Amino acid sequence: MIQRRLSTKNGATGKRILTVSNKKKKKRKENEGKRSRRWRRRGRKKERKKEEEEEEEEEEEEEEEEEEEEEEEEEDDDDDDLRKFWLKSVITRKKLSHDHRP
Repeated sequence: MIQRRLSTKNGATGKRILTVSNKKKKKRKENEGKRSRRWRRRGRKKERKKEEEEEEEEEEEEEEEEEEEEEEEEEDDDDDDLRKFWLKSVITRKKLSHDHRP
């Protein structure tokens, strides 16, 4: 005899004593193995999905970092152009100020 908890209609749990034949016990044992395999598969699927999502996130982060680096390089190029222009203007001013032609 096996004791089992079963829920009643009103939601309260009560104990009922059930007799189970040996054939049913064997079937249950077999099904338990199958059930655990199913759950293992589901767990593996979930793990795969998580890994794929993490890989996608990493790829997105790498792309964002590359874009930021490109933007920084463009800003550096702009700064270099401004410096060159400023130096040229300063040099021409100095030349003009030192030029004493009437």
